[in-house]
Amino acid sequence: MSLKFRKMRRIVFLIFILAAQLTSAMNVKSLELTYDNISGLTYRANAIFYVYDPSPVDSAVVLNWGDNSYSVMAVSAVEDLPGELKKITYSGTHTFSGPSSFTISVSYSVRSTNVNNISYSLITDIYAEAVIVANPFLGSIHSSVFVEPPQLNVCNNDAAYLNLVAYDQDGDQLQYSIIDCRGDGGSVISGFTNPSTSSVFQIDQNTGILTWDTPNQKGFFNYAVQVSKYRNGVFVGSTMRDILVNVIDCNPDSAFLYVPSDTCVLAGTTYEDTVYATYNGIDTIALTGYGEPIIVNPPANFNQPVRDRDSVGSVFSWSISCSHVRPDPYTMYFSAELEDSLSNCACTQTFNNQSLGSYYASVPVNFTNPCFPGWDNSFYLWFGADSSAPRYVSTPTVDVSDGNYMIVFDMVLAEHTGNPGTDCEGPDEPDEGIYLQYSTNGIAGPWT
Repeated sequence: MSLKFRKMRRIVFLIFILAAQLTSAMNVKSLELTYDNISGLTYRANAIFYVYDPSPVDSAVVLNWGDNSYSVMAVSAVEDLPGELKKITYSGTHTFSGPSSFTISVSYSVRSTNVNNISYSLITDIYAEAVIVANPFLGSIHSSVFVEPPQLNVCNNDAAYLNLVAYDQDGDQLQYSIIDCRGDGGSVISGFTNPSTSSVFQIDQNTGILTWDTPNQKGFFNYAVQVSKYRNGVFVGSTMRDILVNVIDCNPDSAFLYVPSDTCVLAGTTYEDTVYATYNGIDTIALTGYGEPIIVNPPANFNQPVRDRDSVGSVFSWSISCSHVRPDPYTMYFSAELEDSLSNCACTQTFNNQSLGSYYASVPVNFTNPCFPGWDNSFYLWFGADSSAPRYVSTPTVDVSDGNYMIVFDMVLAEHTGNPGTDCEGPDEPDEGIYLQYSTNGIAGPWT
């Protein structure tokens, strides 16, 4: 049996956080569905959301089983991932009444705002589906599983090769394709186009590697990939992933990643080696690994994510049994992502100490959480009832000359009566507005 080791370069960019917040929905970056056959016509489905790490997490989502029945699925797992990302899995089970093909699906009512290739993206559902061919005569069928989390950043004017490789525990043949993103009910989004490219945006139908050569417009784009599986040439199911990617100007700086050489391993022995990465800078290295060896049963062990500065390492260990033997090699993908070391950066601010700190406000403020606390029970800044307008809060001066900064701020809007003295601010009236401005000349402005 042979093992192949691959290293993938990833770059994670600075998140510039202005305030703690309350939001009403998850900040979803990617959505996919998987399923497993438990027995007979009984299946378990998993709706997998990749969300921005500070985002709140919904307690449940609704799954359509494709036979006029629905399940409210609770959270079954939460996993921390590099790059201000977390993986939320919702799971539920269902027994179909008889053999057939069923399209199961999940719609979530909020996409990201300002997606270049989806008009009105904020009010357009993010949607994922999977096809289950429920037939006891076909034997146990499980969906394919993407081996890596989605890559959420790519560099403008730099060719990107994105890993959409999936693993299929049934050993079925997989075929990859790019499909249109869909909205509520699975309808293709009106006016949807694939992300902007100077030449090529296509996926290898056999390998699952997507080539984007080259991104030529900055900003957010959505795209979707479907993985269909075939057994002896017969279609036996599919799954898909909807992905939000941010095209940014970037300096392709990266950690040095050291992985084992490809090797052959005998059944009945244990393979063990250390994967490590180094970086000469202040950023934190986040080491992760994905691939078939940590999915199969029994799986390999690889402690992750492992984070540290300067250097980081983790031991890959796999006890090989006869059940692992096959003619094709197993592939592991390792990545060493750079995460901005916010603890060394004077560009973050929360109000959990109930003070403005180095920020400036044009009117008196307080931190009493008059309406309710933030989604994580933190404090937020409140301008106060009936304070004079215009009112604003400004950050201290921050050096962003090296670029690639994302400004993130969060705001609480709560129901109010409209009467003077009301504690909570409501959605804007026609003569009101919320603006994000910047100045390169201190607080004196001008503000753009």
